[in-house]
Amino acid sequence: MFEWIKLRWSVFSYNFTWDDYSEFLNGYAAKASFLVPIIGYAVLFNDYVTDHLEFENLTNEVKTTFFLDSESRVRFIFFGFLLLAAANTFYRIFRPYAIKVSETSQGYADYFLKYGTAGTFLRLHQEIHHSKFDPLTIDGKYYTDDWDLFWQEASWAGSGKNELIKEDRNQKLVGYDRVNFSEAKKRHENVLLSILRETYFRESRKRRPLLVICLTFATVGYLLLLIPSIDLLLRVLQLTIWDPLIPYLTW
Repeated sequence: MFEWIKLRWSVFSYNFTWDDYSEFLNGYAAKASFLVPIIGYAVLFNDYVTDHLEFENLTNEVKTTFFLDSESRVRFIFFGFLLLAAANTFYRIFRPYAIKVSETSQGYADYFLKYGTAGTFLRLHQEIHHSKFDPLTIDGKYYTDDWDLFWQEASWAGSGKNELIKEDRNQKLVGYDRVNFSEAKKRHENVLLSILRETYFRESRKRRPLLVICLTFATVGYLLLLIPSIDLLLRVLQLTIWDPLIPYLTW
């Protein structure tokens, strides 16, 4: 059992990345939470709003509560959104650059395939193969020969030479009468995708202590929002199911 837990934890910690929690930290509720600190004191703590949080229509005008009064309910909602806003703010400020580019690996790859320069891909390639870290995914184990061929074509375009003169040709470039960076990207898209996917995974694992802080704030915030909903659900069940059954149960 201990070994199973240890294995599961190692798998989880290895794959603990920012992009897996983007929706949790940057979804609609988290984005909308920014409005609460701005209008919360003016609206949520307004006596008129508080009175109408009794949900009298839903509960057949019976003013009852399971474990929360209306004022407590408002405070749970307010502080829940406040913590969500804090989590979203931390997420936006401290997330790695790769996550700022895109919250998905595919979006990141599409962006750099469209806007990345030859120098960009060279830097990413060097970070993968010349850093002290081994590749973290199977994508990072691409063949260097594939990279060399791409770079040979891409660097020709970078030098301003669109024509490969006869004496500069070699076996790898046979049949390539003209080369440029755009064509090089298309010809070698597979190796570039491998580089980008490896880089995205590598980058999304950075600053993980800050990710833990964001997740803690967001989790507590969602729980604070959930508590009033549970209270309302229990009230409705009490009025619609439990209370009508009491006479029969005590008979």
